[in-house]
Amino acid sequence: MVGDLICRGWRRLQRTWNPQLTKAMRHASPYATHIPVLVAIARVWRIDSVLELGSGHYSSLTFLDRSCFPDLKRLVSWENDRNWFEDLKPVIGTDPRAEYRFIAGPIAAELDREAIASATLILIDDSTTATDRAMTIVRVSELARRETLILVHDFETAEYRTAAERYPQRYVFRAFMPETGLLSLGRTLPMQRLQRLDRCIRRASEIAAPDDLTAWIRIL
Repeated sequence: MVGDLICRGWRRLQRTWNPQLTKAMRHASPYATHIPVLVAIARVWRIDSVLELGSGHYSSLTFLDRSCFPDLKRLVSWENDRNWFEDLKPVIGTDPRAEYRFIAGPIAAELDREAIASATLILIDDSTTATDRAMTIVRVSELARRETLILVHDFETAEYRTAAERYPQRYVFRAFMPETGLLSLGRTLPMQRLQRLDRCIRRASEIAAPDDLTAWIRIL
């Protein structure tokens, strides 16, 4: 028991500085590792409006799944990869709650207070470079309301962690790699409850793939 804990702690310490180890530990479905976290967030808070910065086959459809986010009234999704946007448009655009928008250029440059004013939750999963996504994290910290929840995918990335230091409240879900960070400017995060959910995700990760939304809804 103690030996297992030490081994897990050592592996966690290693991946903070060893890029090759971090790369090797990435899940086979890296674009889906934040799905259990989205399900967990919906269990803790009532989410009725989402701003998704960087769309996805997994996250966008999870937000629009009423069995997971029953209170969702509006999903605003921005994407700055033209091919990705065109690929997802027929899927996301069919739901009347969704507003799908293509951004030509860095998403951070387009953000203003009006764009994020009504969001209960902001997911940051945009851009093709770490520098651009780090800029988005910083820009959201300048504009978001204090009670808004912010999620960042691929949070093991050093640039994202540095940018997130602007947020007083931070929690990292580490059950799957890539990791997912939960940030807050003013809302107090219920750390003990998040830790329990994180442990539950970690235990279930041995039997449930991160993209198995049905399983995570049942588990969490």
